[in-house]
Amino acid sequence: MDNIVLIDSGLGGLSALRGLYNKIPNFNYVYFADTKNLPYGTKTRKELLKLTVENITKIKEEYNPNIIIFGCNTLGTTIFVEIQKIFPTIKFFALQPNLKCALKNNKKRILVLGTTQTINRLKNQKVYLENKNYIILCKMPKLATKVEIYIQKLANIVPYLKQRLGKLKEIDCIVLGCSHYYFVKEQLKFLFKSAKIIDGTKILTKEVLNYIKSKNLIDEVQKSNIKLILTSNVSNKSAYNRIIENILKSKKSW
Repeated sequence: MDNIVLIDSGLGGLSALRGLYNKIPNFNYVYFADTKNLPYGTKTRKELLKLTVENITKIKEEYNPNIIIFGCNTLGTTIFVEIQKIFPTIKFFALQPNLKCALKNNKKRILVLGTTQTINRLKNQKVYLENKNYIILCKMPKLATKVEIYIQKLANIVPYLKQRLGKLKEIDCIVLGCSHYYFVKEQLKFLFKSAKIIDGTKILTKEVLNYIKSKNLIDEVQKSNIKLILTSNVSNKSAYNRIIENILKSKKSW
C-alpha cells in the first residue's frame, strides 16, 4: 500500500487529513508535524525552503511517498513551485487560500485570514490586485500558536478573535488562509453569523482524488493507517492522538 505524506508545522493539517482519509482510504497516511519549527507563518521564505527541503529529504528516504501534501497555506503560498522543481519525482499538493472560489460565489465583502507570510504573498497576487475592493486581508500572527495551546479549550481564543476582528462589519465570506484556523470555524461563525466560510480542505481533497483516479491508483477499499510524526516533544501530543483517533473511527463521507 502506498504512502501519502501530509506536512504541517503542527496540528492544523489534521483538518485536511479528515477529508482525505474518508474520501481516499486505500493509502497509508503519514502526518508529519514539524513542531520543532512551529509556527511557520513568522519565518522567512528562505528559512521555510531550507527546513522543508531537509524534512522532505528525510521523509523520502524513510517512506518513499507517491504524494506529499502541504497541509499548510504558508508553505503553499511561498515555496510550493520551487519545491516541485527540487523533488520532481513526487506529486505535490497544497492548501492555498482560495480567493477565486469566494469571488465565484459573488461575494462582495471577503475577509481573508492568514499568517504574516501568507498575507504578504497574497498582496502581490493578480486575483487580489484585480479584486481588492472586495477583499480584506487580515494577518493573524498569533492564531495558529493559540490553536495549538488551546485546542482543548477553544473558547479561550475568542478574546483574540474579537481583538483582531471585532471592528469588521458586514462580512459575507471568510477565506481561511491557515489550516489551524479550521479548528475555530464555530468561533468565527459566532462573530460573523451570516458569513460563508470557504472550506479549502474540501477543494484540496477533490484535487488529490481526481489525480489518484487519473493515475488509476485506487485498487482497494479498506481503511488504512495514519502514522504521526512530531519533530519535537509537545505537551499537547494527546490532542494530536485524539484527533487522529476520531479520524480513524469516522465513517462519514461528505
